[in-house]
Formats: sequence, structure tokens, C-alpha cells
Amino acid sequence: MIAIFSACIVRTVEKIEYVPSHIKFSQLVRNYPSTLHCPCSKFGITYDTFVTIQVNFHQVCSSQFIQQTWIDSIFNQQNMLSLSSDDFRRTLSFFWQVIAGFCMMSNRTWIDTVTSFDASRILSPRAIAEEVVRNQVQADLNNYIILAQATFARSLLAIRRTTSANQIISALATNFYLHYLPTDLDSSESPKMSPRIFNNCSCLNIAGCPHPATFNDNYNHIVTIPGLIDDCLIIDGTLSSTLECYYNQTCLSLLHPSLTIDVELLINTSNKYFMVNSTMQMLLDKIMIDEMISDIRFDLYYSQCNPTYCSYSYTRRLDVLFIITTIIGIFGGLSFALRFISPFIAAIVLRWKNRRVLEDNVEHVMPTQQHQ
Repeated sequence: MIAIFSACIVRTVEKIEYVPSHIKFSQLVRNYPSTLHCPCSKFGITYDTFVTIQVNFHQVCSSQFIQQTWIDSIFNQQNMLSLSSDDFRRTLSFFWQVIAGFCMMSNRTWIDTVTSFDASRILSPRAIAEEVVRNQVQADLNNYIILAQATFARSLLAIRRTTSANQIISALATNFYLHYLPTDLDSSESPKMSPRIFNNCSCLNIAGCPHPATFNDNYNHIVTIPGLIDDCLIIDGTLSSTLECYYNQTCLSLLHPSLTIDVELLINTSNKYFMVNSTMQMLLDKIMIDEMISDIRFDLYYSQCNPTYCSYSYTRRLDVLFIITTIIGIFGGLSFALRFISPFIAAIVLRWKNRRVLEDNVEHVMPTQQHQ
């Protein structure tokens, strides 16, 4: 009975591990996740001490197409005065200047973002499990990127809205143009400024007039350029355009028949996230980041945390040795008690026995005397 009772007893065991390694800590996390406590030497640990982040921008940002050599080449090969106002080739060099600017802005935004992230801290009063650290880093990094994307988008939208609302005239006359009215040709009247019209859409419209980009070939045929969009302002047309023509040699040769430099096409398989038909607006929504690789070193985090000890506890039923010890202790205690009280018990028993004998002797003597 005593053994059964002892076996049912549950006790709490408390342990302390001094200066545990990160490997030992991970083992303790797996075994004692709810009771483990390892105070950090630092309350806050900056991300730059254990996190490294690398990004790959859309391949266009590392291509020849945003180099000044390419931009100058396509500018020089076009006789802008000989091209019609609807010929998209008149503005191609500026199209690529805008994209080069987008790449530069995206890179600057990313540098500012990662600098702010690196300087921020993970609050860690005690060492936390590797999985929790990784999840926390990823969540904080995502928040920084989302904030950067939103800030970038607001700034770009503000520029576009300010330009459109104030009816700023493009130097390339893509939204407004100067002209004389037929009745004023022989007069001293000043030229008139009029908005351009595209398919019954006026460039007075703040939303612009996006339409497929075209050019006239050598036979004066109108050719539509896949993916490219023309608009009242070059920045608006660029944002609505895709780069699919620059993935295709046939399209590139058609658009640039007299190239003076060798140029490498964009490669479809180089993109991790973006598609060939992703618009520039889609690219900018992600700050043109096609891939982000984060290296989170838990061992470096743990060395910064640097706990001097880890305490933990667990419960268990009493083992066989303890049960045996308990039983022996109980019986040992009984032996001691019996050894202590046995003289008193013996004295009581002897006293009771002597009294009984005396009473028997008295009863035996009384009938004898009466008989005499």
C-alpha cells in the first residue's frame, strides 16, 4: 500500500545550466519549452549583428538599357525632326532615362530601408527559440519593406498628380504643342498652346490618354510596339508599359533597326518574381526588388544575448529508488518508535499479567478457607 501511494506522488525538479552553448540551449528549448528561462545580458540586440540581407533588383536595373551609352545611342540614331509626333521612337531615349531613374530611386530607397532595419533592435530580455527569432526578423523586415513601398508610391503619386494638375508642359510636346491658327499665319499673333488629342482623349484630362505605342516603318506602315504605352507624359506612359519587346530579338530589331552597339536582351528565366509582361508600375510597387535573400544567424544572435545561465523545471513521478528509500524510511521510523515505546508496553503488559495472577491466587484461597 505504501509503495502504491509513493508511486503516485508527482514532484517538481528544478535545474540550472550555467553558460549553455547555443546548441545546448536549442536542446533545452525542445525538451522544456514552457519552463525554460535564460536571461540575456543585453535587453535589445540590433539586427545588423546577426542578420544579412541581399536583394536582387529586376534585371533591367543591371542591364545595358539603363546605361548612358545605350540612351545616347538611341537618341542619336533618331532624327527627331523627321519623325511624326505620334512616332514613339522620338521619346525612346527619354523612356529609358525614366527607367534608369526608377532603378536609381529604388536602390536608394532600399539602402535607406535596410539601414533603418539594421539599426533597429529585437527586444530580447531572455533568449528565445531559433524559430521565434526567425519569424520575428521576417515580420519586422516585411514591415519595413511595406512602409518603404508605401512611402515610395506616395511620393511618386504626388509628383504625377502635381505635374498633371498644374498642366506642366512637356519639353517634348507630348501633352501640349504650339501652333498657329490658319487665320493667324500672316499676322503677328502669338502661337497658340493646345492639348494633344489621342483617340478623342484630350491631354487636359488629369488621368492622361494612354494608348498603344506605335511608329512608322520604312514603308510608312504604322507598327504597334508590344507592351509599350504612349501617354501625355512620358512618366505615365512608362509606368503603364512592359519591357516584353526587349526580351525578344525580332521586336528589338524592328524597333531599333540601325543600332550602332551590341546589346544583350533581357532574359525571361532571370526573373524570380516578375513576369515578362509585368508593367513598370508593378515593378515599382515592389521597389523593383525581384528577389530578397535573408541570412539569419541564430548563433550570432545567441552570442549577443549571451545568457550566463538557464533555469528550467520539470515534473516526474517518484522513481524506484525513491520509493524503496521511502519504504525503508517508513519502516525504519516504525522500528525507532517501537524501540522507544516497547519498554512502556512491556511494563504495562507485565503489570496487567501480575495483577491477573494475583487475582487468580485470591480466588483460589477464598474457597479453601470456607471449606475448612
